[in-house]
Amino acid sequence: MSVINIRPEGSKGAFTPYGGCRTFMDAEDHQVFLYGSANSGKTFSLCHRLLTNSMLYPGVKTLFTRNSYRALLKSGVETFEAVCRMHGWEFGKKPNQIKK
Repeated sequence: MSVINIRPEGSKGAFTPYGGCRTFMDAEDHQVFLYGSANSGKTFSLCHRLLTNSMLYPGVKTLFTRNSYRALLKSGVETFEAVCRMHGWEFGKKPNQIKK
């Protein structure tokens, strides 16, 4: 597994996964299914891995789906934006910014 520092200078946070989330972060399978109780870190771990993969493979296009658009906005998009901001990344159209 490649190790990459996804935190630009001025980063505020670090992420240490535990249990099933750690197993997910290390998984090399083409498909991985996450299950568990609410607030167990599934969405947060997924968002962190999406950010990591985006840094490993510049220009990658990612599809993140949920059962409904409302669930995607509330859980997925909010969490992904929080993970990105936690590591000092910004959303926008300038170079070195994440584009939606």
